[in-house]
Amino acid sequence: MKYEKQVNIECQHFLKKNSFVTPGELLAEGDYLAGENTYKEANKVYANRIGLADVDNKKVNVVALRAFYLPKSATSLSER
Repeated sequence: MKYEKQVNIECQHFLKKNSFVTPGELLAEGDYLAGENTYKEANKVYANRIGLADVDNKKVNVVALRAFYLPKSATSLSER
């Protein structure tokens, strides 16, 4: 009698399209690839930057958001 080994690989992602994510946030678990601005540890994919996350063909990416405040020379930093 021949036995077949049945493997159940659970894959799930925790995102909606263009979800706002923060560094260290769990994005997906299972058979996913870490894409731009993400990293993989112990079969889990996490965000590496603040940004908008998306899954495309089992590849998880984060489009990093950048926001800088450049004060003008006339900007007062303290009011008295």
